[in-house]
Amino acid sequence: MKNFIIILIVLFSSCNAVENNIQNSFKEKYRPQFHFSPPSGWMNDPNGMFYLNGNYHLFYQHYPDDNVWGPMHWAHAVSKDLIHWENKPIAIYPDGNNYIFSGSAIVDKNNKSGLGDGNNPPILAFYTNHDMFLERMWNETKEDRYIHVETQHIAYSQDLGKTWTKYDKNPIIDNPGFRDYRDPKVTWSEEYKKWFITLAARDRIIFYSSENLIDWEFISEFTGIGEMNGVWECPDLFPLVDEEGEKKWVLFVSINKSSPNGGSGTQYFIGDFNGKDFVVDDNFLGDEKSIWIDYGSDNYAGVTWNNTSDNLKSRKFIGWMSNWKYGQMVPTSKWRSAMTIPRDITLIKNSDKYRLKFSSIDLQKIESESYNGKIVDALKLDENLNRILLTEISTDSFEINLKNNSENLTIKFSSETFEINRGNYLTDKNFNDKKRTLDVETFRKRFINKQKAKFNSKVSSLDLLLDNSSIEVFVNDGELVMSDVFFYNSKFDMVEFSGLNNCIMNHKILKSIW
Repeated sequence: MKNFIIILIVLFSSCNAVENNIQNSFKEKYRPQFHFSPPSGWMNDPNGMFYLNGNYHLFYQHYPDDNVWGPMHWAHAVSKDLIHWENKPIAIYPDGNNYIFSGSAIVDKNNKSGLGDGNNPPILAFYTNHDMFLERMWNETKEDRYIHVETQHIAYSQDLGKTWTKYDKNPIIDNPGFRDYRDPKVTWSEEYKKWFITLAARDRIIFYSSENLIDWEFISEFTGIGEMNGVWECPDLFPLVDEEGEKKWVLFVSINKSSPNGGSGTQYFIGDFNGKDFVVDDNFLGDEKSIWIDYGSDNYAGVTWNNTSDNLKSRKFIGWMSNWKYGQMVPTSKWRSAMTIPRDITLIKNSDKYRLKFSSIDLQKIESESYNGKIVDALKLDENLNRILLTEISTDSFEINLKNNSENLTIKFSSETFEINRGNYLTDKNFNDKKRTLDVETFRKRFINKQKAKFNSKVSSLDLLLDNSSIEVFVNDGELVMSDVFFYNSKFDMVEFSGLNNCIMNHKILKSIW
């Protein structure tokens, strides 16, 4: 297969009035139906994710009083399957000038911190305390004595994450002299019998270790490799083993600009960690400056769940499905932003280089019985126009799986409105042996307008998840991923195909999780 082209044709529209009818909750225009989104208000980075007693806990950056960024809270949701979510009360509130920025949470099974009550293992949330008073002083003076804008704090829960108490001896890690110093990701190492904090500090990652989760010791820094043009954020460090049992360490580093497609994105590195220093494999980058977890525009600040049982063979991952270039301007009301579909991360070896695969979790639980698993001919494909008429399916959320030996394949999502007034948003993914491209019409002046990714393997499968206002494309079960949001005036009413020779296709309707 030499070419895949995926075309989305839609038109951006202005913001809608806020829906006040409770019955229409989670049914607003553009509202994702099988991706997590907040009931209302603003959302960005996922943080504080852990698994315990059959529940995946997701916390996220949240401002409940508006749908733009504001004083940051940790909001909370819980899921048993990473598909259906139950919203919980806000977990951690800002106080005074102190905003609650991103971080992570762990289960202190053996009460090493001493913060447990003897009934349940304490849950410790590590977050960056951002002092807005010092922020304003810094902006006015730029003097070093205000450098302590960001320090690292703990809040803890003695009732399995229901309520939280801020540690009375905060900060646990003071600021050593960085204006941007945030997003502590805590990971337990069975090999070294220690906890490690991975922390972003402007243009570097700083590692700390501890045996009791309270007292932290600086051990090393990582910098000078990968994309450096921007502030590093939201790191994650963890080990994985491949199918042969070879263990490598993975480091995620988000950067708030300069991703391959503009704006914010997340790069990753693979190498070795000896309990002190992280060293990237010599041949990991090759001729590339950086390797990215996603080559679309909308996957940022993603990190992995702690305390899952299969941590060495795979990690569970989720990211913020937006971009700081336009994240506060997209035309949604009542709420703003969604998360990517959760993904399983595995370690693979291509030739002599290690890489990661990001595969979508299994969505079988929300597949509709009416069209589940049927091939394209069963969906009333018009042989002359090669179309699936979505008006006959009545859905805005579906999955398409392709296994193909065709030389060229084009998939176009469109509506009859587009055929009439020609003013619509267009994305064009063109896959071949060495290059994948994605061209996008502009949304205001900040929307990403051209996207590219290199992919050197043969394309044998393509999975597309389309959910009302987003599309995620997984090439070869996640060897390459592109995630993008979009907004329309007229909903899709057809999918058109060309180059379907020797193509096996499954089209699955996905039911709303709400």
